[in-house]
Amino acid sequence: VNGCSASCAFANRAPVPRGYRLAGVWRNQNPALWARYSLMRATVLHECSRRGCVPCPVESCMPAFDGLDSSSLLAGANEWRLFHGSSEAACRQICARNFSLGLAGSGASWRAEGAETGAPLYGRGVYLSERITKADEYSGRTHAEPSSKLHFALFCRAIGGRPTVCVENEIDPEALRNQVLCGPYHSVLGDRVSKLRKPFR
Repeated sequence: VNGCSASCAFANRAPVPRGYRLAGVWRNQNPALWARYSLMRATVLHECSRRGCVPCPVESCMPAFDGLDSSSLLAGANEWRLFHGSSEAACRQICARNFSLGLAGSGASWRAEGAETGAPLYGRGVYLSERITKADEYSGRTHAEPSSKLHFALFCRAIGGRPTVCVENEIDPEALRNQVLCGPYHSVLGDRVSKLRKPFR
């Protein structure tokens, strides 16, 4: 969960931290968001039970992350725990009001000079990672102490359902959008590891 091997980091020429120290944890329990999430999870589980759903394990759902609370993850719906790095303010907003797709591309996505938003690699959506070292690229320091080395990230429950898995470098965001919104898939899994030998999924 912490990152890739030294050979992986060297091959990809990107500075990858070797580890992290957990400085604090806050648990968010938002009844309104949980009710909406539970309803969607039940719908996806029903669709997976009718049409089949290939198990897709992720690193952040393995020990010791698999038993963090009394509500177990639903393997039949590919329910995962994944990281999302952002600023302190954005993390608090997400916990209060949920993710906003209108902000997709406004984070660390590549963008043309002077543009306010960029073009996310797999299209507009909520981006999560199984590794904190990927989420860290998007995390921000606390505003209360600008000199602090503390960064913020969320550790979220997410429903993968039946993911469409991308392993190639050629990506068609519009086709992925249609596969999820109009087709047989529930999510997009960008697998940059198995074929491209990149450090993250």
